[in-house]
Amino acid sequence: MPSARHQPPEMSASQWPERHAKRPSPQLPTPPEECSPVPEPKRETSRKAKRISPKTVEDMEVLAGKSRPRTPVEDQTTTRPHSEAPEDLAPYPLVAHLSDPVLLENLLTYLSYYEWLRLATVSKEIRHTLYEDGREQVLARYLQTVGYSKWTWNDPEPLILTVEDLNHYMRGVSIPTHSYAAIANNWLRSKSSVEARTMQDLTFACRAFTRVVLRLRAQAEAEAAHIARIAASMPPSPVSMGGARTRTLSQTSQRLPAKWASQSSLNSRPGSRAPSPSPQTRGKGPSASQLIKTFHSPLFRLRRAPLLQVFVPSPEGDWLSDASVLECEAELKRSGVLHLLRAGDVIWDIAAGDEANAGRLIWDGSYLIDLDYTYSKVGDPPKYLPTLAFPPSYFHRVIRTMGTGNPIVRIDLSPWADDIKENLQLVQDKMRMDTPQGGRHTVVRWLHRSSFLIRPPPGSRSIRLPLPHPSGPGPSPAGAWIVDPDWFGTVVASTIGSWGPVVPSRRDWQLSPDQVLLNERRTVFRILREKSRPGEIWIRVVTDKERIIPL
Repeated sequence: MPSARHQPPEMSASQWPERHAKRPSPQLPTPPEECSPVPEPKRETSRKAKRISPKTVEDMEVLAGKSRPRTPVEDQTTTRPHSEAPEDLAPYPLVAHLSDPVLLENLLTYLSYYEWLRLATVSKEIRHTLYEDGREQVLARYLQTVGYSKWTWNDPEPLILTVEDLNHYMRGVSIPTHSYAAIANNWLRSKSSVEARTMQDLTFACRAFTRVVLRLRAQAEAEAAHIARIAASMPPSPVSMGGARTRTLSQTSQRLPAKWASQSSLNSRPGSRAPSPSPQTRGKGPSASQLIKTFHSPLFRLRRAPLLQVFVPSPEGDWLSDASVLECEAELKRSGVLHLLRAGDVIWDIAAGDEANAGRLIWDGSYLIDLDYTYSKVGDPPKYLPTLAFPPSYFHRVIRTMGTGNPIVRIDLSPWADDIKENLQLVQDKMRMDTPQGGRHTVVRWLHRSSFLIRPPPGSRSIRLPLPHPSGPGPSPAGAWIVDPDWFGTVVASTIGSWGPVVPSRRDWQLSPDQVLLNERRTVFRILREKSRPGEIWIRVVTDKERIIPL
């Protein structure tokens, strides 16, 4: 017996709708005729009515929540013909992917250094693949911020970095420089075995930093030599020819009388800057440096002293003892960079601190020597190194200077004594001086000013420097002691007193070999950085009042 809920409610005849009052009797459908002489007309469909593809229907069902979206793997297996389906699916090993240099290089662009370290610890085989086969890809990826690139020149690579060097370098740069001295002082007080491991890590970090900097210097010099060869093979541009003509006319006008020099200056626009390029010559031919990507790094700049690091805790504090200096030389030997050092390289014992020039030493070609503190409390380049062998800005921001920032240099002016006496003038100079009350006054004083020209002799492109004592290789890439090309041009020198004691004749220099102290005082100058410019270097004599160490 059916339940009550399935029984329809009773309704009267008046309650039925009119459309249900007279319902036609059902008829069976008639089959179509086998041969119809008149074809049925086609129904006209709207242009907007289009056939819905199965893909569109599937997307509509996904939006309605009736089905889940298909994965790319399901789509690929569905659309792939049965004949193209792989018979057996083998696993794709990760080592095979990392062994391909192109795939590894693309993968490393998406991995941070921490993620790469985690990848290297997956297995021993993967670690060997990344550390040996993929060494260049790993170094180029994580040292690109400091300018590292693959060695592509014909000369053999002077220093080959390893992935271990990268790991030690990254550990070292993640530690603040002032923390090195604090860790070294704590270890000197306690000398615990726990901190011994930290000391070893910091030592390896400084060795790696030194290796990276010297590798960058070799790369920068090789690239500069390559660009120079390309520039020599290219035809000179009109702009450079115009600048050379202007400099020639300017130098000619300096040797003419006053009335002729004024007329020549109107036509040649004398000055240190070349004329602005005209619209006809602007942008006609790119230079070699524009065609090739030049080297750029925050750790090293061409024609600047590299700052290398060693970690040698010193019991004497900031002032390194002889034993500490010898240990610094031993650290350079352990780093494997002793054959790459040149005279003028600055080595910093980072364990001595980061104040002023604490812990900074200079390589003279054979040994490490200390700075000179005769005229500065923070130290200047030692007097044993000839200043003319280095660019004027070689130690800028590497050896820190006090006050105005005008560094101490030592130049022997005896070869140009005749030119200095011939061009000597008495001029007035204005300068700003501080008063004890804190104000500033303009002071007018009389100066003896002269100038001389440094240029190589005819038929030569360099000037060799006479060295009084045997020394190691010079700062140039060839290892020779020559006058740096940045000194070529005019040197303007000034002094408050007379030039007689400063610039004696060559005969006077030869007749007084016993006056060693006086000869040293004659060679001390300061470079005036606010007045100097390329092709014109300004220097002034340093007086005895500026000495810190008394005579």
